[in-house]
Amino acid sequence: MTSHRFLACCVLTVFALAAGTAQAEDAFQTTAVGSLPAGWSAAKTGVGEGSIWKVQDDATGPAGPRVLTQTSSAGPGPLFNLCVADQPRPTDVDLTVSLKALSGKIDQGGGPVWRYQDENNY
Repeated sequence: MTSHRFLACCVLTVFALAAGTAQAEDAFQTTAVGSLPAGWSAAKTGVGEGSIWKVQDDATGPAGPRVLTQTSSAGPGPLFNLCVADQPRPTDVDLTVSLKALSGKIDQGGGPVWRYQDENNY
């Protein structure tokens, strides 16, 4: 996972929590391994392969044994992976974020995206 992919993983986690911690955790725990949860969309800013998101088993997950993971190892390149909860769009959020870098060598970091409209406007 390159730095860009790690950044997207962080963004995803933030969106999951912004959508409502219990809702996000339930979506991950009840989704089949290898699938994207219902009501979630993968997107990317930039060009290139990537933005492949799947629920995977991880016994160290802070909210249960299944976590949402960005799985593409393509890159590096000018690409930022995103995964967003389609609904709800909260206006008042108390946010907690848990991140885990699995690989990557450049810019291993991430954070929230505010006012998301589409993959090029946030």
